Amino acid sequence: MLKEDYLINGDTCAILSDFDNYGNEYSMVIEGEQKFLVMKPPNKIVEDSYIFRGFDLNGARNGARFILKEKKNVPVVYSLEPGIILIPCKTLDQRGKIWLINSQICDIKPLNDELTTVHLFGGHSLTVKLKCKTLQKKRSQCSFLLLTVLERINIDNMRFYL
Repeated sequence: MLKEDYLINGDTCAILSDFDNYGNEYSMVIEGEQKFLVMKPPNKIVEDSYIFRGFDLNGARNGARFILKEKKNVPVVYSLEPGIILIPCKTLDQRGKIWLINSQICDIKPLNDELTTVHLFGGHSLTVKLKCKTLQKKRSQCSFLLLTVLERINIDNMRFYL
C-alpha cells in the first residue's frame, strides 16, 4: 500500500527511511501489524505531525535537550496521552533516519557492538545503527522525559517566585 500523507497516531510503531532507485527518500511506516510506504521522508512526517497538533518538532527537541541535559539525538515527547515518545536512530547505512515509538518497543537485543535488533508490538522487528546499551539509555530517558513533562505541564504544581 502507498500513501501520500501520514500523521503519527497511537498505533504507529516506527517510521523508517526508504529510498527508491533514484535516491529519493520516502518512508516505510510500521503501524500495528501493517507496513506501508508514504511518499514523504520520515523527518517530514514527524514535522508535519507536530504541526498538525499545533506544536513544533524543534521546540520539542529543545525542551527535551533542556530536561535531559543532552545536546543531540534526544528522544522527544509527541503526545502525553497515550505516552508517545519518539526515539531518533540511524538506518544501517547511515543514509536515512528511523523514528521509533518507545511505547511500541517490546524488546531489544544486541546484534553486534554497533547494531541492535528492535522487536515491536505487532510482530515486526528491525535493526538500528545504535549500540544496545545506548538504546536502553534512550528508553530510560523516555520514561524520565515523560514523567518530567507530565509533572511540569500542570500549572497548579508550578511555584512562581518574585
